[in-house]
Amino acid sequence: ENTLFHMAYAPEINIQELIVDDGNNGRLDPGETTDIIVHINNDGGSAASSLDCILSSQDPYIIINQDSTAIPLLEPDSSFILSYNITVDAAAPIGHLASFNIALSGDMGFETDLPFELRIGLTIEDFETGDFHLFSWGFKGDRDWVIDEQYPFEGSFCARSGLITHQQHSSMILDVDVLDAGDISFFRKVSCEDAANVNYDFLSFLIDDVELSRWDSLRDWEEVSFPVETGYHRFEWRYTKDSTVSEGLDAAFIDYISLPSCLDALPQLTSIPEELDKGMLPDDQDTDTLLIINAGEGEIEFEILITSVKDDKAGGNRSIEGSYLECEQTEFFAGDPFSWSFTVYNGSDDNEWLQDIKLQMPQGIIVESATNFTGGSGGDMLFNGSFGNGSLLSWWGEDGSGWGVVHGGEYAFGEISGYTESGFIDDAILPYVITGDIYGNEPHVVYGDIVLTNLGGNVPWISCDVYSGSVPGQDEHELMITFNTDGMDDGHYYCNLILRDNFQHETLIPVHLLVDTELIVLDVTEQMEGFDVFPNPFTNEITFALTTTTDEEVSIRIVDLEGRMTALILDHKAIAAGTHTFKWSAGDGHTIQNGMYFAIIEYENKRLVRKIIRQH
Repeated sequence: ENTLFHMAYAPEINIQELIVDDGNNGRLDPGETTDIIVHINNDGGSAASSLDCILSSQDPYIIINQDSTAIPLLEPDSSFILSYNITVDAAAPIGHLASFNIALSGDMGFETDLPFELRIGLTIEDFETGDFHLFSWGFKGDRDWVIDEQYPFEGSFCARSGLITHQQHSSMILDVDVLDAGDISFFRKVSCEDAANVNYDFLSFLIDDVELSRWDSLRDWEEVSFPVETGYHRFEWRYTKDSTVSEGLDAAFIDYISLPSCLDALPQLTSIPEELDKGMLPDDQDTDTLLIINAGEGEIEFEILITSVKDDKAGGNRSIEGSYLECEQTEFFAGDPFSWSFTVYNGSDDNEWLQDIKLQMPQGIIVESATNFTGGSGGDMLFNGSFGNGSLLSWWGEDGSGWGVVHGGEYAFGEISGYTESGFIDDAILPYVITGDIYGNEPHVVYGDIVLTNLGGNVPWISCDVYSGSVPGQDEHELMITFNTDGMDDGHYYCNLILRDNFQHETLIPVHLLVDTELIVLDVTEQMEGFDVFPNPFTNEITFALTTTTDEEVSIRIVDLEGRMTALILDHKAIAAGTHTFKWSAGDGHTIQNGMYFAIIEYENKRLVRKIIRQH
């Protein structure tokens, strides 16, 4: 007997390198069509012949346009370049990890799989878009952070703390859902009052409202890093000033934020109902409820604006990119008095100081008073312009040596007051010119425009009990909307409510008011007594009971906390006067999770809303 040992050599194929050949940034981005180059190597001891290399993916955001590459022969210790073409869905979320597989099959029954993953979008925020729209950035405090192109760590842009003064703060916030534990790192720069006990001006970094570190004094760009666990987290960069003293640039800067594998948490408020439709008698007063819902994890601040403009003109031009003069207000109401606050900033890095500001008002805007620009270490810039309709406003400041008064890195603040004519229908475009003291390099003169959005005239027949507030995560806030038809003629009236949060989101809520002398209006108690739901909370089945005194055309629908329709019970169904019941089973073709929903019934000029809760 003999025992014979033989070494069987086989191909062993591995991926050596993956390249996204998009001719741009070398990564998959939403909406992009690109080649994927896969460098494979045969690390085994035998050749592989007649290989078919088929790319596949079960990812819903990936479309494979070209999936096959053939290799006639792959010798041991040799490599080959595979090329495929794919398209990424435009709706793919930043940070999403897409899974792929290359199935290889060849002669002599050889088969193997080469799985790999590619992330869609790089979880890097370097502000090179020139704005805050790559992620859903939020802002809190006295002034929003801005994009800065004077002092970036890399590229052309970075983020800079808002133009605040003493006893104020400016916060920049990002909500994310971290998929894999890792680190968040970023480069930070501070230029502010030096305080050994870090109780004066400083930049702080917080995760979930817990401060992890703070920095002050004059510190150049430096990278810092902090560990992050999986799950929801709120990152906050907060610049805070105490009651006195300004030094350096009096600001904090952030650039090149590297995030762990995560998804943008997309905080956004929704409302129930999505529009208001009201019928009333003349010379009457009534109320409706607007429910503001925060389905996310973190607290969101909100404000409500009422505009008579039918189109969505909310937002205005909030960017100060390339300019040095900023107005704190972004909108105005035609026909109303105003008080607008302005900030001028000297971004000079060669010791040129600001000496003169000119600001042109358009016809239709009447200025009645103006303050000096104060805050420059060389003194005030004194107002020496004219008042009236469409006036040219100007300020001049000079120290004892004939130089400007707002030094490099300094801010100065001024204010004008007046009113706009009721017939003013356009946005207000305010051209300005800032002049230095002709020291150092060009430019010595900076030109720009400030754009303020016209929200239209006053809407006297609608008001809110509060116009701003905050909604904690997974919570709601109820607003009372008051309608007043005193002195109004029969007819249709329209306006918009603008629901704005502190994460750059705005929702338009259309409002329609019908004033009709012949309208029959039931009071709220009678309406609610005519509509009931039971049991509530419910497990699988719930019953809706409706009582009407006349024949009606009725709709009943279920919506979730984000206002999305979950089920349609009735769709404009004609029912006779009397009491009717309608059953709905949450298990009939629906994937209904436990939690809160809203049952909305609409008939005639009525819209009734009831909370319903499903629980096992």
